[in-house]
Amino acid sequence: MKVPPPDLARRLLDASEGILTGDPAPRLEDVARMVGASRASLYYYFAGRDDLLAFLLTAHAREGADRAQARADDAEPPPARLRTMIETLAEYLGAHLIELPQPPALRLLVTEHRADVVPAGD
Repeated sequence: MKVPPPDLARRLLDASEGILTGDPAPRLEDVARMVGASRASLYYYFAGRDDLLAFLLTAHAREGADRAQARADDAEPPPARLRTMIETLAEYLGAHLIELPQPPALRLLVTEHRADVVPAGD
């Protein structure tokens, strides 16, 4: 899999909920229409739907990790820094992936942890 340019990557990430939850699952041709790209462009960067899904999930994980890293304070002791990073990642996953179909155990874990780190009413 080749890495798509930043503008195409952002459009794919912005459309990821529809891509990941579409029923029936969208084909690359459908995704190309969703993000305003040519079918050939998507096939240039992704061998197929599995490559695209791997890209989306990896990009979401990386974005969540980047946010967690940015929020961590190097002056804090390691346990506090780790807690901040885990809370930030849980908030990110709760905000971005909670609506996606998930195995029940993962949904329960993210939902329970989100309740622990997100103040009531948010």
